[in-house]
Amino acid sequence: MTNNLASLFFIISDSLLWPVMLGLTAGLALAIWRCGATAREAFERFRRRKLRAQILDALRCRNLSQAEELLRGAAGASGDPALATLLELFDANDDVALVENALATARNLNAERSTSLRVLMKLGPAFGLMGTLIPLGPALVGLASGDLETLAHNLMIAFSTTVVGLTVSSLAFLAATFRKRFATRDAILTTFAASRILDAVEARNAEARR
Repeated sequence: MTNNLASLFFIISDSLLWPVMLGLTAGLALAIWRCGATAREAFERFRRRKLRAQILDALRCRNLSQAEELLRGAAGASGDPALATLLELFDANDDVALVENALATARNLNAERSTSLRVLMKLGPAFGLMGTLIPLGPALVGLASGDLETLAHNLMIAFSTTVVGLTVSSLAFLAATFRKRFATRDAILTTFAASRILDAVEARNAEARR
């Protein structure tokens, strides 16, 4: 009974090698793509750093009209997640519910954009470990039978999958670190803008009740 179960587990383990290697290949491609997208976003943010600073200064001075004018006059502002959220906030006008909905939507979007990176950070080492352990069985069989070619081939697979898995995790961690920094800065800007807009709405409502 034990030998039958051991044989079954060996067959299952051996059949998982190709799916694991394909998963690592797809994970590496996705991690590289996300790193490239993060680098591009960092470059775009660097280009718009002056605009963001001007909008923030206008909000600090409670000059909402100037902030809105700067925002609407910026080319490609809708392509920037934070600036797109600011546009939604200004479009909401006196609707408090729309302002809160825009903030919640922006938070959810940032969380969704980081989901794949968190998955890669965890699955990369897991798949790498599976890719390391699976070939060790055939490698030991080759060692016992004196087949050094089989031993070397399986050890090569074991070590290479480990390296690829750690590479996937490292790239995902790097992209996630910058992604978190971007999300934090966006949240600070949009939350501050929403606070200023809601303060202006409350001031107008108080003035109207007098």
